Amino acid sequence: MKKRSYVWGVFVLGKVTIPLLSIKATGKIADKLIFEKWKNKQTVKKYKRPFNPDTDKQKTQRSYMMPVIEAWRGDGYTQDDKDAWNFYAKVIKISATGYNMFTRFKINAQKAGFTWDSLINCQVTGISGSGCSVTIEIASDKDSKLYYGSSKVALYKEVSGVFSAGVNTFTINDLEELTRYYFYIKNTSAGEAARTGVYTFKTLQAGLYGWYVAGWFSANDWFTYGGPIVYGWFDAGWFNNGDWFSTS
Repeated sequence: MKKRSYVWGVFVLGKVTIPLLSIKATGKIADKLIFEKWKNKQTVKKYKRPFNPDTDKQKTQRSYMMPVIEAWRGDGYTQDDKDAWNFYAKVIKISATGYNMFTRFKINAQKAGFTWDSLINCQVTGISGSGCSVTIEIASDKDSKLYYGSSKVALYKEVSGVFSAGVNTFTINDLEELTRYYFYIKNTSAGEAARTGVYTFKTLQAGLYGWYVAGWFSANDWFTYGGPIVYGWFDAGWFNNGDWFSTS
């Protein structure tokens, strides 16, 4: 039903589902009570008109937010970069999104007077059973380090980046086969605070030496044992001990 309240010559409506304190109650009643859903919980609170909604502190806080929004939307963060921030929020087990975590770090950097040279478009290439290469774009030459480990909550090993033409490159060696690793990248130059969320990759496995066969066959082709096969690709060759094959 609709709960009506008469204030200053007009009706103010609050949308209420009986009973009043049911989980479906929403809206405001006559500037007195506010029913809302917060973190999947039904809440009710007393309406309080802000004494001064435009204080100097509020203006300062809003001035911090605009650069954050502009950076998240316009600095070139890829979906993989944003997914890494989302994963980081899950790793530290708090009720926050990746955007919330990004906002926290960037606002804290502004408050401390640090710069934030965005780290974007992270790529993991050349994955083998013992290492890989990681690249990330950055506008200027900054000292950067990649912190990694096989536990997402213990990223203590580190490698330094090599800058060239707007890209920092990190080479990771001495990894174990068939192991999932996690990493993040952070600018370590003095007065710089930019970092990434947490990325992940899995190493591969070395194959034994021997012959391999793959390829394409036409319908009704025959093997020497006399059975028909389904058409598809084929190839034949030799692989050596230490050649790499993915198991996923």
